[in-house]
Amino acid sequence: MKTTNGNVQDGLQHVLTQVNKAEFDTGKVGKFDMEFEGEGLPCNKCKFDVQLAEGSKPRLIEYKSYSDASQIQLPQFLNYIASVNNLSEMKYVFNAAKLTTEQAKEGMKVFMNNSSNKQAIFDAMKAELRQSLAIRNIGDLTDTKIVGMVTIFVDTK
Repeated sequence: MKTTNGNVQDGLQHVLTQVNKAEFDTGKVGKFDMEFEGEGLPCNKCKFDVQLAEGSKPRLIEYKSYSDASQIQLPQFLNYIASVNNLSEMKYVFNAAKLTTEQAKEGMKVFMNNSSNKQAIFDAMKAELRQSLAIRNIGDLTDTKIVGMVTIFVDTK
């Protein structure tokens, strides 16, 4: 790897370690470290770590090696939210050497409850995702709802 950025190297090591441990079935990994594709996505040039074959759950996986989950990048997260019809289709996997599962979930809760983030997250959701979560308007995106959402897509390994 040519980058001297320690954070990038640490993140890449986490991705490679977890992908290797996952032992995905042959043909299950559709794409690796690629830009999101689709019309109307909130972020151009944002990348995902792993996209599994259609019908897999999760289908999109993002590995993060952060010591504070609330510091993830909003544009990339919006693309994840905009790319799924159900939260079981995405997974954020934080480095367990840096965060407990509860710390990761709490950080994501803080991130999603940020008022400007909350509006952007709501706006990025497809109608199918909103329906699956019983969210009709921004007021339905309550703290309790966010806790339930984070429980579905946040993990540590």
